[in-house]
Amino acid sequence: MLSPSARFVCVAEASLAADEMAGLRRMIVGLKRHEKSEVIVPAKFIDCIVNYFLPNELRVRVSCELKDDMLVLSPAQDDGDIKFRTSEDISLTNTSMSSVLLQHSPECPIRRLDEPCQVSEKVRSQGVYVAVTVILESLDHKILLTQRSDRMRAFPRVWVPPGGHLECGETLLECAFRELEEETGLKFEFGESQAQLLCLWESVFPVLLGFGVPKNHHIVVYYYLRAQETSEELQKKIKLDPEEVQACTWLCEQNVENLFERSCDDLGKVVKFHVKPDGSQYCSELDLSTMFHPSLWQEKKIYSGTQLALYCWLRICQNKSGALLSKI
Repeated sequence: MLSPSARFVCVAEASLAADEMAGLRRMIVGLKRHEKSEVIVPAKFIDCIVNYFLPNELRVRVSCELKDDMLVLSPAQDDGDIKFRTSEDISLTNTSMSSVLLQHSPECPIRRLDEPCQVSEKVRSQGVYVAVTVILESLDHKILLTQRSDRMRAFPRVWVPPGGHLECGETLLECAFRELEEETGLKFEFGESQAQLLCLWESVFPVLLGFGVPKNHHIVVYYYLRAQETSEELQKKIKLDPEEVQACTWLCEQNVENLFERSCDDLGKVVKFHVKPDGSQYCSELDLSTMFHPSLWQEKKIYSGTQLALYCWLRICQNKSGALLSKI
């Protein structure tokens, strides 16, 4: 007889006929009440993961482990601050990670869902999937963001770091490198760059219940990757996938600070690299104030995974320089 975990995986996989036809199986999230516990419970689609560990909170520290085609999360000691360190054994074959911050939006739709039956049985059977995303920093200290295609079913036209679903059999870093190459054409070999686990985000789409009942529920793993080439050198190598990405840009530390401060209407301009359906590219000027909805930044709260990742990246930059970034 199949274990509860195995039965849940089977149900989740059965709802992904299209992915299975393409030879893909997505990783799901498993939960442990205690780090040393042997009991792993597959997360349900309607489970608010942050609140599973800390009810009514916005953030929690967790430990991560890849086991039985699941990203297993368990509570870790909360030291009250965000610390950045390379994992003890950060390699392509690594299956466990040291403690990391997991956060969700103050308006998390799963958290605010009063009637779970509003979510269809088909959607609920999916469980919570895993995505891996990369904050890529160039040698001249700029980070790469991509704009999702109009055709994407979730978060169309949204600016995000490159990333995508974690497939069964992959490690987190293998997924990070694969997705980065598939979406941007940039290929990195482990050992050529410094990689670091940055943060986790509980992502739900649509982002507000007012926009409709939840259709997608993910834990997004953010990596910080430092390249050994400048943004100009990297941009020459970029070949955006027009099926998933319609543009990209590079932001410096000051650009990201301006987004968080939103102290004036003029947040500055950067170069936007567009991709045509045939894969060719052209440039235009991008006003930073148009990249994100202003309400995301005005209340000094974090409502999206991209915001959290940018905030964590700023902390890294300012820890190096000795500067102080006010907490959000």
